[in-house]
Amino acid sequence: MDGESSRYDLLEGILLDESAPTNLPMWLLESITNNFSDDQKIGSGGFADVYKGLLPNGGAVAVKKLKLKPSEMVGVHETKFNQEVYNLMKVKHKNIVRFLGYCSDTQGKVWEHDEGKNIMVEERQRFLCFEFVPGSLDKYINDASEGLEWRTRYQIIKGICEGLHYLHLQKIVHSDLKTANVLLDHNMMPKIADFGGARSFGEEQTKAITSNVVGTRGYMAPEFVNGTISLKSDIYSLGVIITEILTGRRGCLQIEKVLESWNARFQTSQRGTWLEHVRVCAEIGLECMEHEPENRPTIKRIIEILNGLEKTYGFIETDLSAQNIINSTRSSDFLVGKLLDVYPLELRLPFEPNKLIKSPVTLTNKTDGHVGVWIARSGLGVVPYLWEEPGPGQQQPQKSSSVFCMLRPHSTKVVYMTMTTQQQPPPQADTGIFQVVIIAMESEEALRGLGTYLISGISIHKFEDLVKTVKRLGTEVHRATLRASVTCDPAWCQEVVGTHQFIPGAGKSEFIECIDVHPTETWMLMGQRRWYGYVSIWNYETREKVMAFKVAGICATKFIPGEKWFAAGDENGSVHVYSYTSQDKVKEFQAHHPGRWVELLSVHPTDRLLLTANKYDGSIKLWDWGQGWTCTRVFVDQLKADIYKYVTFGPTDTNISAISSGLNDVKVWDIHSSDPIATFKGTKHTFYTDSRNNWHFVVTTSGNSYDYGANIWDLRTKQHVHTLHHLESRNIYVVASHPTLPILAIVAGGNSYGGSGRDRCLYLWDTKTYRLKKRVEFCMDDPISMVFNGTDEDLTRIAVASCQEILTIKINFSALWTGGEN
Repeated sequence: MDGESSRYDLLEGILLDESAPTNLPMWLLESITNNFSDDQKIGSGGFADVYKGLLPNGGAVAVKKLKLKPSEMVGVHETKFNQEVYNLMKVKHKNIVRFLGYCSDTQGKVWEHDEGKNIMVEERQRFLCFEFVPGSLDKYINDASEGLEWRTRYQIIKGICEGLHYLHLQKIVHSDLKTANVLLDHNMMPKIADFGGARSFGEEQTKAITSNVVGTRGYMAPEFVNGTISLKSDIYSLGVIITEILTGRRGCLQIEKVLESWNARFQTSQRGTWLEHVRVCAEIGLECMEHEPENRPTIKRIIEILNGLEKTYGFIETDLSAQNIINSTRSSDFLVGKLLDVYPLELRLPFEPNKLIKSPVTLTNKTDGHVGVWIARSGLGVVPYLWEEPGPGQQQPQKSSSVFCMLRPHSTKVVYMTMTTQQQPPPQADTGIFQVVIIAMESEEALRGLGTYLISGISIHKFEDLVKTVKRLGTEVHRATLRASVTCDPAWCQEVVGTHQFIPGAGKSEFIECIDVHPTETWMLMGQRRWYGYVSIWNYETREKVMAFKVAGICATKFIPGEKWFAAGDENGSVHVYSYTSQDKVKEFQAHHPGRWVELLSVHPTDRLLLTANKYDGSIKLWDWGQGWTCTRVFVDQLKADIYKYVTFGPTDTNISAISSGLNDVKVWDIHSSDPIATFKGTKHTFYTDSRNNWHFVVTTSGNSYDYGANIWDLRTKQHVHTLHHLESRNIYVVASHPTLPILAIVAGGNSYGGSGRDRCLYLWDTKTYRLKKRVEFCMDDPISMVFNGTDEDLTRIAVASCQEILTIKINFSALWTGGEN
């Protein structure tokens, strides 16, 4: 199950992240096409059938299944498959359909020979997987009197030319350009498809001679019919396509008649400009269809002509923004999975007798507009599934059979499916089917009003009436299907391997003032109450005290793992440094004025640097122990002294540090400057780096107003990137990011929805997709520290500490993330 899930994640990740094409297993293609069901067949030709594949996250792909006859298994079709894969692996352009992966499956099967004997033969099946693009140009061919407006037709012509220009730069001849092989996405952007007949030329090669002429009559150049292929063969086909776009039919066009027909349609002040565009495109079409190849222009020359036209007469632009995509009136597969994400679309709720079962569903809006999501049951079932949406208050959320929630631009919310307590498990075959209806609107108020109407009791069976209502408002509706079932198999969910809670000492006398967790050892470093004056190291798995040191007035502790030291700040402004191997004191120095507590410490991840912070005078100091514990920088803030809460270094961009204050802001410094380089709203923070582009982000959390949750900021632009809304409590205690994987951990909870004051919840977020990957409940006093412990990416501990106890949670990250990627 885990392997299959990760393969789904892999394909979804290729769509989301535009990763390189890869080999795909046969079972995956069978699963997403329902065993290549005729109901999912979307096209058929002489060499292949094409099926629509549906992914668990609501996205879609196209799967091309080559037709292989027994006599041709190792012949022409095998060569055709290898040639197409080779060409597709070379190309990546916005105007060429995206190639996602391939499958080459060979199985031995017993066949009955003509003489009645059974023989073992190899049965080969070959598949190609592409992004799903819902339309094709041949369905939009009309004359000037109707159909697509001129701006859209021009953008299609320009896009095809740019895609072909890219192919010819790669020395690839498509050989079968036609309107049916030009796909159109929801924004009417053209994408060249079907590379089954494409040929790749050598660096100096200009043409090829073939006896195997494969193409489409009416689009084939005269010389191609006779077996000569060149880049100019594609130019001829391009001319035919341009003619069809201009006139609605193939054949030789007359420029004056074309202009006359378009002049009758244009009713705007831009008529003169647009007619000039039509004239130039008509002239290009005529030149492209010249009988002699040498009289046809190159695609480079065509691009130059169009660019010159735009420079002289202006650029005819259609709106390709996210807002225009939201307001399109076509199918929804492009949106669900790229700009809008529902995760997961298949829920497996682990059954426990007499226990409320709860499972999160993450809703993500990556667009610039407001989006509403309505989830309602579309079929009967035994299991009484209910929905709840955590709100900004502390009241118990309402549970109902459907849920509607609003997503602000670039934000994520979490709703919860619950199953009420039952003594006996429901039937294993009982599956709840839910329709996920995604509604995009420009107006937040209109969306809120529509939500009130939806949750008032409308049935999902009245969905078509809803579509008509919403379209009258000038907006868009998208759909996905969510399935829920209950499993009694305790081994089904193995992401959380186990938890381990440890309370050191023997009671209140061991009350912990400060705590730190070692990043690799199973150790925690604790400073007991100031008047007892002890710093101790405990092994939280064996529950044994490893060592102890007497340090009076302890205020802050921190491991320095690279040196096998720890540092402790006291209430007299001093820092004490000890070796935990020899247990000797390494250094003691006056970091701040006597009587000024050293309450915050942070250790640089790679350099020999220690940050100390004092709340009373607002000073932060940088100490270099490589230079004999010299103070190399003093950061002085103008804020009052008692506001500092957290101080950290960036884990990968090691030139930055940040400090959180009680005044709801996070300041970021470059360690080579005394002035902050950025200020963000929030009371707690952590850093993380996107490994795909090495961009650095800061995550801030806040418990104030509607925006409580986690806000992600881009350190390059200082701009807000995304918000993770609605954890289940305003009380956010600690945040941390994994040092190598795209994982953000947040601990929140306490006195929410009638729960205990010790109820806590750990949330694990994927920072690439903004999906909530795991939620773990536990009980603890107010957490003050959290760290990822261990270097094994498959099985890693998360240690959460309060002033009296520590909890370690072992997570099987390979079950949640595939090699750290999605």
